[in-house]
Amino acid sequence: MRCLLPLLLAVICPALAAEAAPAAQDVVLLTNGQRITGTVDDTVVVRDGSTAIRTRGGVLVMRRDLIERIEESYATRRAKVSDNDAAGLYALAKWCLTKSLREEAATLLSLAVAVPNGPIEARALYARLIDEMKGPEAAIPLYRAYRTAGGTASEPLARLKQLEDLLADHEKVANTPIEGPAKPAVNDGMEARAFTGESVQYFNACEVQVVKVTTEDGTNQVLRLTYHPGDKEKAAAKRPLPGISVKDTPMLTLYASNPTDKPVDLAIALKTGEYVWHESPTVAIPPGKGFVEVHFNLLEKNFKIAPDWTPNAPMAHLDDVKELLFLVYNGKAEGELLLDGIDFKKKEL
Repeated sequence: MRCLLPLLLAVICPALAAEAAPAAQDVVLLTNGQRITGTVDDTVVVRDGSTAIRTRGGVLVMRRDLIERIEESYATRRAKVSDNDAAGLYALAKWCLTKSLREEAATLLSLAVAVPNGPIEARALYARLIDEMKGPEAAIPLYRAYRTAGGTASEPLARLKQLEDLLADHEKVANTPIEGPAKPAVNDGMEARAFTGESVQYFNACEVQVVKVTTEDGTNQVLRLTYHPGDKEKAAAKRPLPGISVKDTPMLTLYASNPTDKPVDLAIALKTGEYVWHESPTVAIPPGKGFVEVHFNLLEKNFKIAPDWTPNAPMAHLDDVKELLFLVYNGKAEGELLLDGIDFKKKEL
């Protein structure tokens, strides 16, 4: 299988915000320090100088001189902005990002860029947000649209040049078979698309490429992780997943080849549910040009869970897997790993 852009990027667009659920209600802060949660309802007829707040217990009418300020919810703010108000949509999207509402921000920006003569900054922010949420392949057309619309900001244009240069390099590399190690020649699995190096803010640099390997059984595509020394303990490559279920296929299997002269420790991490990090124990991949078969049992109670790094814990939410990561514990070492036949399979009895 081939992908337009197999996401061979070592530098990922910086995260804009963490995932969070949108606030559904307004918060009314009173001058005496009390907080009332509900929805300010302007349709309720009240005396002049009063405000109606719809709460779970009913409608509460407050004198406005007792209200210090009102923190409006996303729903309240959204109701005030027309789908044709590009500037308003852009402003609300920026507010959403301060509240970690990335999905809402992306929806607002998609509407803003569809309005003729809208703020050019909305296109740049939309491209950057999609870059973070869905990856470079989805973001490239948006960066190009920003450039075509006359955008001149250095950051999005530099990011676009980086992606286009890497895309051109990939087309040269991916179409040139390399001499591969013996076995296995398996059907292309998850390695054939959508992996990318993790942010160097948190991990050592890792370049990710899908390359063709020629064996006695034919040509096959494998994932090549080229890791570099750094001040972190590990390098990482990730692939987003659309909330898939692996409850019936809890064995992550793959073949790994370590062409260096020293063993290297490999682990996996899965982000499930609300993007909770579950990390497996490491497996030592021996040096040599051959492939070894590796299994990670997702039903084992041997994962450590962020942010408290709880040890020997089971993995939660196997029915909602959002991201798969390969972790190479390289420290100051430099080298590469070849991964092939990556797949979730049923546990053998």
